Amino acid sequence: MSLPTILTARQYDQETEISLLAYPPPVLPTFALANAGVVLSADALDGHGLLVLAIMTRLMLGKPLGLIGASKIAVRTGIAEKLGAYSWRQHAGAGALAGIGFTMSLFIAGQAFSSASEFAAAKTAILVASVSARTIGAIILWNAKSSSEA
Repeated sequence: MSLPTILTARQYDQETEISLLAYPPPVLPTFALANAGVVLSADALDGHGLLVLAIMTRLMLGKPLGLIGASKIAVRTGIAEKLGAYSWRQHAGAGALAGIGFTMSLFIAGQAFSSASEFAAAKTAILVASVSARTIGAIILWNAKSSSEA
């Protein structure tokens, strides 16, 4: 269990300081897991290997590559400008974190799969991919420095 994070935001005149106590990391995933009704069982995945692979690939590769690729194209074509306040490694970490698509992914899976067994496999795949994306994003961002610090 990790300690809560203290976030500090200051107004432009630096006179007022607002401190917010963020939720410890285990609280929200546990709440989401309980409300999503994900059954952690190997039986839920039987016969659904391609479905699980497709969902995990979309969340763990598709979303990050899409975010990073679109950003690179926008910068190279002059549509956008990359700020020096962050590095491409930080951008890649944010892209990896984009793979945490738990709520919307569950909604879409609920609409797409009428079979209870397919929906159960999809929920398990979404959970595993979201946790994996969080871990990968944290690893990428762990010691990432901004462009100005590098």
